[in-house]
Amino acid sequence: MDWNEYNEKHVRRGELLLDLESLKSWEKDLAEMNNGKNGRPYRYPDTFFRFLGVLYVLFHLPFRQIEDFIRALGRLVPELKVPDHSTIHRRVSKLNLDLSEALFRSNQPVVIAIDASGIKVTNREEWIRKKWKKRKGYLKIQFDVNTETKEVIAFEITTEGVGDSKKFKELVDRSSEMSDIERC
Repeated sequence: MDWNEYNEKHVRRGELLLDLESLKSWEKDLAEMNNGKNGRPYRYPDTFFRFLGVLYVLFHLPFRQIEDFIRALGRLVPELKVPDHSTIHRRVSKLNLDLSEALFRSNQPVVIAIDASGIKVTNREEWIRKKWKKRKGYLKIQFDVNTETKEVIAFEITTEGVGDSKKFKELVDRSSEMSDIERC
């Protein structure tokens, strides 16, 4: 067995890919938003708040945690400006986020893989988990992924009590609306 390959495969399970395209067009987007605007100019473009809105919708992060996440990201990307949590809340709430538009669509037959992952929602009652061995407070995200391009075709967010097999048919049906499923 190739242990390096085995270890790398398990390490990559925790990989989180972020699209920071909004940072590349930051100044251009702001110039367009502020063109002809009366009053105080915008400091952050809408594209940046769409990115934060996806964090809010997908991971159910409170706005203060999103602010902290952006601060940590700012240590890696020095030119990143960090808005406060109330600004994040106000601007994200004004956006009409429809994540289904961003999903994969194709006329070509695709092979999909289906998997689920859990996300811890809160540290509340952590002592109950330790003392009584109860597991609570997880969200489950079930994904259909194109195996060739690694793009998400469909997803469903549920509680930890919903089994993967209960959502399997629903996810496959939704994926077949987006593209022609060759194999699952």
